[in-house]
Amino acid sequence: MSKTGKDFRLNRWADPATWEALGIINPCEPFVNLPEIATEEGTETRKLSLLEPMLAVPQINPTILLQRFDYLTTYAMITAEGNVPAHNLRWTDGITKYTLTDCKVNTCEITVPLTGAIKAALTILAKTLDDTTYTPAWASYTEKPMTRKNVTTLLIGTTDVLTKFMEIAFGVDNRVSAEARGTGITPQDVYEREARYSGRIDVALTSAALLKDVYSGTRKTIEVALQDRQGTPVTKTFTFTDALLKVSRLSVAGLGRIVERVEWDGDSLTIK
Repeated sequence: MSKTGKDFRLNRWADPATWEALGIINPCEPFVNLPEIATEEGTETRKLSLLEPMLAVPQINPTILLQRFDYLTTYAMITAEGNVPAHNLRWTDGITKYTLTDCKVNTCEITVPLTGAIKAALTILAKTLDDTTYTPAWASYTEKPMTRKNVTTLLIGTTDVLTKFMEIAFGVDNRVSAEARGTGITPQDVYEREARYSGRIDVALTSAALLKDVYSGTRKTIEVALQDRQGTPVTKTFTFTDALLKVSRLSVAGLGRIVERVEWDGDSLTIK
């Protein structure tokens, strides 16, 4: 397989030509997943009597170098148990162009590493994936992606670990499903069930003594605040309430280092 393009872009759009940037996208491309296949055994001729696709779901899994929160807080990480909005996306690699319709974000995980940009990894399900000849007016942001320097608050209960973390990851599973009905295999519905919230914080072992009241089986409120790099910065605070903790120690291969990992499953998520 040869690729002739390298200008990977992905934008949300709504007729008549309302455009919304997603930010800097790592190279990705749409594909069609085949999650459901019907099989029935047949013994007379030593082959399957039935082998047919029952559901084919268009999908795209972009990773965004996070510049602004607009797309994430509107279409991915929905606070207060709100609905995940359906929306349309247009994609290009500089040569080929596709339209994905009635998209819903299935999962979103934000990762804050010690080095490099803050990233948001998304899985997005759609109803249809079609070629398009239309050239979108690609929208973009001008500021640099956020880094760990843009974390302004990091609390586990009342314990401040802002200067102690090695990596942070948190996100949501919107539990999106696609359903085909009638005689076709393309989805008639893309819908979500109740969301699940989770995350983790890796802390240097030398700071583990700070976490004396943080241990497996306890419940704490986790608070992570990020500030973007716009001229007038926007800060978003992600609060996971009544989060159930699981604490473990991990050996980092090749470094001779041990880190303490605090994982959680959140009861709910608020974003302010």
